[in-house]
Amino acid sequence: MSRRALKKYLTGLKKPELEEQMVDLYDRFPAVKQYYDFVFNPREDKWVQEAKVKISNEYFPLKRKKARARRSVAQKYIKQFLKLGMAPYLIADVMLYNLEVAQSFSRERNVPDSFYKSMLNS
Repeated sequence: MSRRALKKYLTGLKKPELEEQMVDLYDRFPAVKQYYDFVFNPREDKWVQEAKVKISNEYFPLKRKKARARRSVAQKYIKQFLKLGMAPYLIADVMLYNLEVAQSFSRERNVPDSFYKSMLNS
């Protein structure tokens, strides 16, 4: 469906029908729920702190013995923050935090060259 066809369809709906569809979308799709939760109650600092905790737990785990050191965890949060339209300085903060934690991890452990190449891609 094109954007134009969608606009035409939405303008043809009455207000209660449109509200019903929005609530249905909110209930069915987690991405829509997350978007509206962010729009109405941004709490950006809380989201950034949660991301930082998850990132540090990847490199310095509290519950398990071996670190996974997956770059994809940080990339997932950064991509999510970009989609939500979070402030650029907060996204940059998460990016830099990821690099700082990875550097301290590489100082303490013997990591392969592919780890550094992956961090360069970040």
